Amino acid sequence: MNRFPADSVKGLPLARGMVIDDVPFLDAWLRDYLRKARLKAGLTQERLARSFQLPQSWVAKVELGERRLTTAECLLLCDRLQLDPREVMSLALEALAAHRAIRMQISAHPHTDRPQAARAPRPPLS
Repeated sequence: MNRFPADSVKGLPLARGMVIDDVPFLDAWLRDYLRKARLKAGLTQERLARSFQLPQSWVAKVELGERRLTTAECLLLCDRLQLDPREVMSLALEALAAHRAIRMQISAHPHTDRPQAARAPRPPLS
């Protein structure tokens, strides 16, 4: 018996119309964006973790994708890094749209060579 239904990611149901590749893409995009914001703020993993009274390994696991953020943790990280969470989510959705467009182009031409770096553009931190 299949442990996870076809319409789920690790047992979590997918919303109608959600593509299974969207979740890992958004997770990776958010991890990368928050890591860049931490570095831009001049914070080490240790210092950021200490501000939450957590071990450095918590930040490392989040940034490496070994631990997923809850919504509350994401909001608190945005606050600590002085990011507007609405802007972060808006940028994430723009990156997802670009990622989907690239995926559509690739699937429309399955017999051509795929570009090596077919990635959605990641907006720089301003």
